[in-house]
Amino acid sequence: MQHILVATDLSERAAKALRCGLRLALRFGARLTVLHVVDADQPLNIRDEALHRSRAWLEQEMAARPADGVEVSVEVIPGTPDATVIEIAERDAADLVVMGAHRRHLLRDVFVGTTIERVIRGTALPVLLVNREPEAAYGKALVAVDFSDTSERALSVAAGLSFLEAEEVVLLHAFQSVDRAVLAAGGADPKLIEAHAIKTAGEALGTLRRMADRHAATDASAVTLRTLLEEGPAVAVIERVVSHEAIPLVVMGSRGHSGVLRWLLGSTAESYLRTTTTADVLVVSPARAAETDEDEPPAQM
Repeated sequence: MQHILVATDLSERAAKALRCGLRLALRFGARLTVLHVVDADQPLNIRDEALHRSRAWLEQEMAARPADGVEVSVEVIPGTPDATVIEIAERDAADLVVMGAHRRHLLRDVFVGTTIERVIRGTALPVLLVNREPEAAYGKALVAVDFSDTSERALSVAAGLSFLEAEEVVLLHAFQSVDRAVLAAGGADPKLIEAHAIKTAGEALGTLRRMADRHAATDASAVTLRTLLEEGPAVAVIERVVSHEAIPLVVMGSRGHSGVLRWLLGSTAESYLRTTTTADVLVVSPARAAETDEDEPPAQM
């Protein structure tokens, strides 16, 4: 990891992201860019005053933090937050974008999404959402997979960024075999329902283990992955495992849908981003060459 971009709105939520970005830069000896975007859609005198005050505050803030030789630059730019973050990150070839948990406005977000969601949708760069106070290192990580190419990419990118150099990495797949209640109400044989569930679980476990084996065969760091299979809705399963095992980092792939299809289907990654407050989340989007608008059904997570 050579270049980290931290996007901040100067809030306390974003301050955690700033501290995390600096910690990662110190760990990897990476260059650090701290970016604040001032809303360009306001009177020029107000905008210019905001630019001046924000730059002065950020430069003073970064000067007070021990950088230990890390190259730190501050950029304060007028524009639209998500578009400007994407533009600067891609212009400067950042390896990672770090952002804090932005304030959630329920009604507005239903229609337009949060800033971090729009950044994730608009770039193929990995994005780290910081919810926790930064620690020395992530001692444990959970990688949520749905067996898609996007999940394979998320696993590979996380490993390449050394995010999986943890004491323990859990490779989690959540599956839903059948709606037991509906089938039972329809008079289906309980033994057949259970047999189908067992068969589905066995097939999923085999695929999960093969995925772990493929990663182990290509990962030079030889990180040991523990596979975990759970039945239930993806977001609920992830939340349960994270809470039960006190996992500080979740790695997820974001589906490559766009436009109306994304609005209709949503994304497990985005749903989890909206609910979690306990774990940091590294979201890896599909590579640009692999993005598609095809109306493919969403895979199980």
